[in-house]
Amino acid sequence: MLPSIFISHGSPMLALTEAPARDFLRGLGASLPRPKAILVASAHWETREPAVNAVARNETIYDFGGFPRALYELTYNPPGDRQNHPAAEYHNTKPNYGMNEKDCIESIRAYHATTSFMDAQAGRVLAELDRLKLRDSTIVVFMSDHGYLLGQHEAWQKMMLFEETCRVPMIISWPGMKHRGETAEGLAESIDLYPTLAELAGLQGPKELQGKSMTPLLANPSGAFKPAVFTQLSHRQFSGRAVRTARWRYVEWNEGKAGVELYDHDADPREFKNLAKDPAYAQNVSELHQLLLGGGL
Repeated sequence: MLPSIFISHGSPMLALTEAPARDFLRGLGASLPRPKAILVASAHWETREPAVNAVARNETIYDFGGFPRALYELTYNPPGDRQNHPAAEYHNTKPNYGMNEKDCIESIRAYHATTSFMDAQAGRVLAELDRLKLRDSTIVVFMSDHGYLLGQHEAWQKMMLFEETCRVPMIISWPGMKHRGETAEGLAESIDLYPTLAELAGLQGPKELQGKSMTPLLANPSGAFKPAVFTQLSHRQFSGRAVRTARWRYVEWNEGKAGVELYDHDADPREFKNLAKDPAYAQNVSELHQLLLGGGL
């Protein structure tokens, strides 16, 4: 039978707190005989403005006590870090949005509370699946549509092509899985989710899909999957495209006219040292440029 797919895509502050939450949870049991795929896509974990969100405004929504201020400190950045990256990389030209140290720490604390709140709501969905005895006929996916910066490179939110803004959680549970709780190390993209769900549900996806089913990676989490993955975005007057391999992240802004970035993740996982202009890495830049031209969006 065709699977029922429930999609939750929006602010976690509103997603499962009032009547819509009750309707959503009840909906899980609306058609008991049918297999289901549940996609919880938490698109808006972020604080919309620094240190100002539903959690910060009303601590009764979520217990802020589990995130004491004393445990937090500013994200480390080496001196002059922002000057090591093209100006096009930053969607906001003010370091830390102009926030002082106290506001930065409060924003990190609020973000952690918000994500914890979202985790709790995912737990409610899973608990309802167990109560209705639907876990053995349900595919569950937990993911986001973007990553987030919390002061890395003195930058915040998304709309950049650093590792932390491009990388997202992707947790998949399905009936009969053999590697429960394991972490897959292979590279994958969000566009791979559609063909993966289709195959797991026993369906044939459209031929024009650009994504690739991740079922081989799910069957062998320690194996390789894709040689490279791609990200694209636009902000202000800049268009950026990035390619990520197992070792390298390479970025071009306005086809390289507004800046180029190259990071060696074996030596520099925080992406502090831009190697793009270093003659020693000219061959790497050339190869990754060709890879970028041949793939992605």
